[in-house]
Amino acid sequence: MIASRLDPTVIKSGDHVIIRMPSTNSKVVCLKPDNSVSLGKFGTFKASELIGKTFGHTYEIEKGGSIAPHTLAGFDNADITEANNKEILDNPKAQKLTFQEIEQLKTMSLSGDVSAQEIIATLTENNESFDKKTEFSKSKYIMRKQKKFMKSFVPLETSVYNLCNYFFEFNPGKIRGIRADTLSQILSLANVYGNARVLAVDDGQGMVIGSLMSRMAEGGQVVGIHDGD
Repeated sequence: MIASRLDPTVIKSGDHVIIRMPSTNSKVVCLKPDNSVSLGKFGTFKASELIGKTFGHTYEIEKGGSIAPHTLAGFDNADITEANNKEILDNPKAQKLTFQEIEQLKTMSLSGDVSAQEIIATLTENNESFDKKTEFSKSKYIMRKQKKFMKSFVPLETSVYNLCNYFFEFNPGKIRGIRADTLSQILSLANVYGNARVLAVDDGQGMVIGSLMSRMAEGGQVVGIHDGD
């Protein structure tokens, strides 16, 4: 797939991308073809593999640093059955695999010798109470294991909305605690439009000024004032 400069949904070389991991943690990376992106325990992939792909899809890291599209399981495929959870007790011995065997599977997963799907399948097969669960409970169980074992991620565009949410979640003090809905109200009440001339006081790492420039697109002028040395 050839990345087009005219298509904002396609990831291009040199783009800054927000990587959302299964643990809901995120990191901002700059994609360069010759670099690799490390996501800690979730694995490492080649940046060139993501260039040309689209934002918002879930990708799974495979052996060798390649990636492939992946669809997370949820409640969509859950059937309504007569099963219920009343006979299920909170018994840690329901899992037949030992702690050492599970840790060995994790190690094999990090080296790429076994996939996360295979680990989840092994855990469900060796769980005595899994078949007694309702379909919804099974889906919830699988989703919890996916968050723990899946080497997947979602690339998000560094839009004003996504960046504001990113900083508010991980470092709110950096943007003075501005939420995305508060920022949208500022932009709306300021009545910012193309080719406008705007004076802005911003002490939040440029979050407000950057949003104003994004709203005006091309043309216009923003004069920024901040308290600094």
